[in-house]
Amino acid sequence: MLPLDKKYFQRLLESSSDIIIAVDNSGIVNYYNDGARTSLGYSSEEIIGENCLRIYPSIEEARRVMRAMRESSDKGRINSFETIFRNKAGELIPVMISGSIIHDDDGKEAGSIGFARDIRRLRHAQQLATAGEIAVSLAHEINNPLESITTIWICSRDASNSASANRRKSSRTSASTRFEIQSIACRLLFAASTR
Repeated sequence: MLPLDKKYFQRLLESSSDIIIAVDNSGIVNYYNDGARTSLGYSSEEIIGENCLRIYPSIEEARRVMRAMRESSDKGRINSFETIFRNKAGELIPVMISGSIIHDDDGKEAGSIGFARDIRRLRHAQQLATAGEIAVSLAHEINNPLESITTIWICSRDASNSASANRRKSSRTSASTRFEIQSIACRLLFAASTR
């Protein structure tokens, strides 16, 4: 396999749709690709030579990412680490970042590079999936009220049986449990009859 030409490698990084940003050891941005320009809205001229705090919502968040790299058991690397960037319009963008500390020839920290992906669409899809699961569950409860009542009755019966050592407490529990089951059953039957 032939080694990659430096210009070709540069074009690969530049054309990536991922956000790729490199900083020196004092946090000054020295590389900013097309994916970063598209996602964050800053031009290269606005960011290169500036402190990386322009893209983080706070110094604490920038430090959290660097701390994760430094404390990583994978020699200064992080994978799928969630953080937040701030774009030119001031919007907060949740991102998943994989990054690495870069060392010079003497082994000293020279900076870091991060490959990040905007995860807003992923989060939105997860929220839709969760809402869908809740809707299905509610529809099931409304369509099958007797199943819900049976489940509640079995759970309360088991609770009542385990409390049988104390008869007074058990009889109070049984009466209140029966009332709760009747109340839930009435609500479920009403919901099923009104659909």
